[in-house]
Formats: sequence, C-alpha cells, structure tokens
Amino acid sequence: EKIKHPDCILDTTAQLSIDEAKAFVGALDMLVGVDTGPMFFAEAQDIPTLDIACNIDENEQAPNDGKFHLVVVPPNRSKAAPVLTLNPKLIDYDEAIKQVESLSVDLVIAKADELIAKIRAKG
Repeated sequence: EKIKHPDCILDTTAQLSIDEAKAFVGALDMLVGVDTGPMFFAEAQDIPTLDIACNIDENEQAPNDGKFHLVVVPPNRSKAAPVLTLNPKLIDYDEAIKQVESLSVDLVIAKADELIAKIRAKG
C-alpha cells in the first residue's frame, strides 16, 4: 500500500534460470533486492542497485559505492550487531530478527527515492 505503482514491481522468485535472470536484470532501470547474486548481475551491467542489508554487514555485501549502488540498513544497528555471513556459528538469531523487523518500508522507499534522484540527475 506504500508503493505508488505496484504494477511496476515483479517478483521473479524461483521463476528464472541463471541466464534468464542475468538478461532480465540487464533490462532493468534499477534493482532493489536482498540477494547478492542479482546485485552482482546488475553491477556487472551498470544497473543501479539498492541492497536491503537487514542483518548482514553492508561492507561484506557488494555493490556499495554510494553513487549508483546504495545499501539500506537498520537505523540503530551497532557495528557488533550484524550477522557474520562467513561463520554461521556466530550468528545471534534474536539480534538478526530484531534488525530485520527494525528496517521499515519507509526507510527502503526513502533510499530508493535517493537512488532514483541520482539516476535522473545522471540523465
């Protein structure tokens, strides 16, 4: 209900092969997602990205250049809070859930609006 044009959103979860996903991503104006695979496809094709990094350390995720590859993170997260992706034995699942729940749709939309403004300014 917060999305102005929901008809512009496509959920392709488990619908595309790897080659189809690469081609699909290459046709986008921008990609918003949480999975690094499609983010890498987009970065390789110069497609702007917004990575939703709830409980993942945004410095472990790519792309994140602050220009056309942005990341949105929970607002009150401490450096110690992110889940370590390379060592699942160290994951604090309660903290991970708190971080996911603290990231609001409004924050994601605000960061998406920031990316859209950068794309438009680029021309």
